[in-house]
Amino acid sequence: MTATLDDHPIHSWLTDMDGVLVHEEAALPGAAEFISALQQYGRRFLVLTNNSIFTPRDLRARLSRSGIDIPEESIWTSALATARFLAEQQPGAAAYVIGEAGLTSAMHEEGFILADSDVDFVVLGETRTYSFEAITRAIRLITGGAKFIATNPDVSGPSAEGPLPATGAVAAMITAATGTQPYYVGKPNPLMMRTALNRIGAHSETSIMIGDRMDTDVKSGLEAGMRSVLVLTGSTRAEEITQYPYRPTAVLDGIADVVPLVERCTATESVELGRTERSADSPRSGRRDGAPAPHERIEVMLRWLTAGESHGPSLISLLDGIPAGIELTSDDLKAALARRRLGHGRGSRQKFEQDVLTIHGGLRHGRTLGSPLAIEVANSEWPKWEKVMSADPVPREDLVIDAGTGDEREIARNRALSRPRPGHADLSGMLKYGFDEARPILERASARETAARVVAGRVAAALLEQAAGIRLVSHTLQVGAVRVPEDAELPTPEDVAALDADPLRCFHRETSAAMVDEVDAAKSDGDTLGGVVEVLAYGAPVGLGSHIQWDRRLDGQLAQAIMSIQAMKGVEIGDGFATAGRRGSAAHDEILAVDGSAGGTSGTFPRVSNRAGGLEGGITNGQVIRVRGALKPISTVPRALRTVDVSTGEQTTANHQRSDTCAVAPAAVIAEAVVALTLADALLEKTGGDSVAEIRAHLEGTQALQSALTDRRPDPAP
Repeated sequence: MTATLDDHPIHSWLTDMDGVLVHEEAALPGAAEFISALQQYGRRFLVLTNNSIFTPRDLRARLSRSGIDIPEESIWTSALATARFLAEQQPGAAAYVIGEAGLTSAMHEEGFILADSDVDFVVLGETRTYSFEAITRAIRLITGGAKFIATNPDVSGPSAEGPLPATGAVAAMITAATGTQPYYVGKPNPLMMRTALNRIGAHSETSIMIGDRMDTDVKSGLEAGMRSVLVLTGSTRAEEITQYPYRPTAVLDGIADVVPLVERCTATESVELGRTERSADSPRSGRRDGAPAPHERIEVMLRWLTAGESHGPSLISLLDGIPAGIELTSDDLKAALARRRLGHGRGSRQKFEQDVLTIHGGLRHGRTLGSPLAIEVANSEWPKWEKVMSADPVPREDLVIDAGTGDEREIARNRALSRPRPGHADLSGMLKYGFDEARPILERASARETAARVVAGRVAAALLEQAAGIRLVSHTLQVGAVRVPEDAELPTPEDVAALDADPLRCFHRETSAAMVDEVDAAKSDGDTLGGVVEVLAYGAPVGLGSHIQWDRRLDGQLAQAIMSIQAMKGVEIGDGFATAGRRGSAAHDEILAVDGSAGGTSGTFPRVSNRAGGLEGGITNGQVIRVRGALKPISTVPRALRTVDVSTGEQTTANHQRSDTCAVAPAAVIAEAVVALTLADALLEKTGGDSVAEIRAHLEGTQALQSALTDRRPDPAP
């Protein structure tokens, strides 16, 4: 079948999501390229779905995990269409809503009052846990005069265990009890198409709808006055097309075949749509030439950056993607910074480098707003460094002093650091960036930067605890050659105060005393020490992270986060390297039936041990997450090591900067912060949600589904 649209240029594109762009969690061939082409050529487009459970942010995350990058504003759901329609009909009305975050958020954003009595509308959408009480209330409200609205007529939805009842099925139940038919807003109602076109300012005559179902996508597109394309990667099969009294403008094998049409349309403003046959030498790789698409790292949900130098005016921490509703104060952040300064073996800098904290956005009256959170940690020593570290040029006379003989010499803080320190970024950075001294490198490479990470991590920790009940604990396992016994008890969240009071944040009292002696001996010898720290995450739900792609494995993300901390040289999850020396029969955590003795979180089976550290296949398994990091001895050694003066080429000793003898205790706090940030991103990727309340609701729904599997009991013996 061929249809020519030479006289009808296509400026705007609407496409269904499931069956066109993705199948379950996998992108269909050509989907990413199709979206990329629309973005590259500046075409207006929307991705449509009848699903009302999820917010656009949730769906964006799902598509991103599949390798398809679509902004939230380019996603249009039946929930959004329903809320927009009702807002035009009766703005500011009261509604009783049965649904999840996608629907409740849409209604709220359109200004509706959500109530359970004296309402104008009963609005029914999908939910993974339909409540008998909610359905009963809806029946009574409709009987009392409330108008009945439903997001879509789909009677069932897919799941791993089989079909689930959806909006249409529950609406039929309510109709049977009330005699009132709902008004369905979603497909196949062309109203869904019209609200979408209005959203992007498009006209039906220059728009096209792409879908995989004749009875919804094609029908609603045609009735809205648009051209339509049916792709054969979803519900409708080719032999079923003739059963319908209407036809799509074109039938294509898949969305990959639409990509060249976007390009041709852009070049000529006319498109000839025709059935595209696959050639034997053109595999369905998602690209027309059969080549694999280049890999792009999955975009994170929680983006955080730091800026600033060690002796600059301040450090800046910026977090984007933080949901609304986290309870947080500036005192919470100051307390986190104070924990970072603790520890036996710290240098004199900790006494005079006080942290002055200012929050510049994203927080109001003790709650996050959902907007970017900007936190500044000022440097109390800045007046001493203002000229040396000035962003603008400084007159030479301000950087020199009279040496007493009529000669000028550089002030101490501005002297060129031409003797790079072994173990630091000095020499590598100088060579990489073309500097002839180390100051421009060491200022940013300094561990002082971690102050910005610690405040960001405190925000993430608050999100984890308040939205998901995840609580973090960090402690010291080893300092120098002194190590906590392998069978020592692990600290819990209730032990954090005791850990913070310990000079080295060690939970084992006898070992802590030996660690203090070890630090004192190293200081007396003019040397430094490293060690091992561990972060524990209690209450992490099953299912954070994924095995699907290398960069979605949570253990890999945690390892990268730990290794990004200055001076870290090793990382392990769970028993890590010790497991490598065991036989398989003694290396893994056996799974017990639900009446077993060992525990985990709800929604999983108990285990007899936790050697895996709460992660298997890159996915959390419900056990306590255990991540360890190995910190090398501090590189700035009082008895300076040998180096080369790059200004002369002569052998000499390294520059000496004020430093610590042992920084293992603060390293534990820093590791706790980066683990919190990594887990918070994984939680948001899993649940989506624009607020703490939405995240909780999504997590509860997921855990209810998981419990359907793990709560099964074996049949009793006959």
